[in-house]
Amino acid sequence: MSLDRTLPTIRQVLANVHFRVTLIAVGLAGITVLLTGIVAVRGYAQHNLELVAKSASYTVEAALVFGDTVAAAEGIAPLAANEDVAELTVHDANGRLMAGWRRNDQGPTRLIEHAVAAMLFSEPITAEVRHQGGVIGQIRLRADARGLVRFIGQGLAGMIICLLVTAALSYFLARRFQQKIVNPLRAIAETAHAVRARRAFGLRAPRAEIDEIDSLGQDFNALLEELETWQAHIRSEHESLAHRATHDALTGLANRASFEAQIARAAADATAAEGWFAILYLDFDRFKEINDTHGHAGGDAVLVEVAARIKRRLRPGDAAARLGGDEFAILLASCAGRSEAERAAAAIAITMADPVALPGGGTVDAGLSIGIAVFPENGRTVEALMHHADAAMYGQKQTGQAETVRNAPIPIRPIQNQPG
Repeated sequence: MSLDRTLPTIRQVLANVHFRVTLIAVGLAGITVLLTGIVAVRGYAQHNLELVAKSASYTVEAALVFGDTVAAAEGIAPLAANEDVAELTVHDANGRLMAGWRRNDQGPTRLIEHAVAAMLFSEPITAEVRHQGGVIGQIRLRADARGLVRFIGQGLAGMIICLLVTAALSYFLARRFQQKIVNPLRAIAETAHAVRARRAFGLRAPRAEIDEIDSLGQDFNALLEELETWQAHIRSEHESLAHRATHDALTGLANRASFEAQIARAAADATAAEGWFAILYLDFDRFKEINDTHGHAGGDAVLVEVAARIKRRLRPGDAAARLGGDEFAILLASCAGRSEAERAAAAIAITMADPVALPGGGTVDAGLSIGIAVFPENGRTVEALMHHADAAMYGQKQTGQAETVRNAPIPIRPIQNQPG
């Protein structure tokens, strides 16, 4: 089943996983540190504001005793201005406002500061103003979050910088880690693809630095070795079957079907090039007598020796075959004409004149008859050429003389002619 989209590579998957893990880890760590810092700074600010309120109560004590509102206002103003105070008020024992101070700063972060202050310091900070053991007033203070917002901003900036640095280092380390995983897996995948596409069973996956991947590669290599052995066995069996299908088992020469296919190819080549070739059809006149006298072992020995002598007489490009029984045939490629075919037949007859040794001792002489067919003079098809060569061979066998060429006898058999 085909996919509508391209699948991601292992490197891409690992890179995405590493980036997400790094982002989440650093983000969570940064947020945790930031929240912890906010809580700690909030506690510190709370304690500091309580000290400011306590200091303000000491500052305005005399002013409240004498009811001097101006002195009270002048006393709290510098104290509040130098601290993170949004508003500071002084009340007498009856709750009446005696003096007050409010920060009037404006800026783009003011709304954020108010929101943070309202969230972290929802209740005002109070401190009693005492004189001679009695409460004569109260300080009320509301916090300003300027410092806290600056801390949060600096913390976020630090977290982002840390995240970027960590991401860069993580990317570098992840790339090295990915190479140890991806490269050997890619090598295995490329080897498998080459084996599938080109049947290159001799390839092997390289060793890896990771145990599991190395084990996978070695198991894959072992499988390739088995496949290579199996392929070699199959090729050997195929070659053996192909040879047996196209060759005679006893003599090793081509069989009739293979020989006729060679003639067909030679005819096509000769037709295209307007060339010549010839076929020699060989038959032994005394083979039945040899079989009857010396048995099949003797007959087989004669056939094997005859095939060996024929092979020694072949030129480059020529072919020989055992057609069946004691019948052989020779394809003379690039033959210049009938005269050259007749000279080749005479040479083969001379080669066959020597006695043939038998397995049990002794020798026998075998009379040889040869018929000749020349392309295109005696035919252009396999059937026509084979029929003509066969008829010429039988004509010679019956007359005991060589095939005549233009009514002149050609001495093809130098040995004594005996009827078969």
